[in-house]
Amino acid sequence: MDNEKQREGLKWVIERIVGSWSMMPEERPDISKMSRDQFAEYLKTTAAERNRLWEEHLDKNQKDLIAKEVPLLVKQRREAKKRELNQARELGEYLKKTPLNKKSFISDIERYSSICVFSFGYAKLESSEYKKFIKSLTDDNSYKVYFGRKKALSMIVGVVSEAKLNPELKPGDRGYKIKELRPGLHKIGSMLQNYDDAAVLLTDKTKDEVLRKFKEYNECDFVKTGQTPMAPLVFAKDEVLPLPPRSSAMNLCPKLKELGMPVELSGGCIKLTETFSVCEDGVRVTEDATKILRLLKKKMFNYALVPLCCWSASTGETEYLQVDMPSCQ
Repeated sequence: MDNEKQREGLKWVIERIVGSWSMMPEERPDISKMSRDQFAEYLKTTAAERNRLWEEHLDKNQKDLIAKEVPLLVKQRREAKKRELNQARELGEYLKKTPLNKKSFISDIERYSSICVFSFGYAKLESSEYKKFIKSLTDDNSYKVYFGRKKALSMIVGVVSEAKLNPELKPGDRGYKIKELRPGLHKIGSMLQNYDDAAVLLTDKTKDEVLRKFKEYNECDFVKTGQTPMAPLVFAKDEVLPLPPRSSAMNLCPKLKELGMPVELSGGCIKLTETFSVCEDGVRVTEDATKILRLLKKKMFNYALVPLCCWSASTGETEYLQVDMPSCQ
């Protein structure tokens, strides 16, 4: 049995072991409220379960394989949890800086002929380029942009069509839903309910003009932990690593080694001792990989605003959009 088949066959065992090893502090029992005997019993039970799984289901080769796999899985889970918390915190801070004016939002919905929902989750919110683009939208009388919590935005727009509204239900009743503000807007409301990082653009411009406007914001920069890179980056065995400008092989080599990259100094150059994949296409980048990419000065992510759907007052229909993300050149 090769390593891939072993990993698949032992997946549930790994998950059980990792599940007990990788608990974040908030997931662990509150040991401060345990007596000394209860705490000792808790440790004994946890250790006994691990040992039972370890001894009953695994032979020596499988143990060696899992000993390598488990630390990686533990690290990935912790990185994922940290990433989710950071994203939620950043989103909360950003929305606090851009409070929603409900009265203005309602009047603009009734005034403009086109509404577009876009995601700013792929934008670099702290960058000057992003702030400059949003300012260009707000300063232009042709556009109005509103940010807010998904519940607040969707409840104002409405999430149910007038034809399907139950007139017997009133606010506060179970099953009550907010009626769409204008015909066909319930699809926009439903879209807003599904995205934490969605915003609304109101305009009298056509869909093509709006899409061209969104393309004006586009910046290539370093990928963050948890993002998927625009392209894979793989170095072959014995390949000489191209050095970034104004960098020294002697200083760079030990830093790359610390991050797990199999490299060595050879004649003033950095050489790969084995094939190494820094990042893969469609796979989230790890924390160590982001550090390697920064050291190599490789900008592998294109920050952009992603249009999701557009509603037109003339037809009352919502068109769902599929936009290709531009690549870094």
